[in-house]
Amino acid sequence: MFGKPVKGKYLVEAYRYLGRWVRYAEVRGDIEGRADFEIPPVEYVVSSPYQQAGGLLLNVTVFEENTSYKQTVSKLIRVVPSEIDVKIIPEGSSFKPGIPFKVLIVTKCR
Repeated sequence: MFGKPVKGKYLVEAYRYLGRWVRYAEVRGDIEGRADFEIPPVEYVVSSPYQQAGGLLLNVTVFEENTSYKQTVSKLIRVVPSEIDVKIIPEGSSFKPGIPFKVLIVTKCR
């Protein structure tokens, strides 16, 4: 703040994309000028036909102790594809409970 190191608290909220954004981790701690934090691996995200990789969204909020000022910054991080591509191709565009629905699963190693 005003050229001096920030003293206060931080909150990191991690969201993964599963067709919608779902929070999977939260980390809190004290900050004095800087802080290190660690979140668990995302393990699984979903991509769409419009994007080539899934996503991880980090919302980092810093609460400055002396002024009660709060600032949040968001960062979208792409999660790169694995060594194996899996595609699920449905037989139709909709399904109904109790009626069989077939899909074709295609895997490919890079």
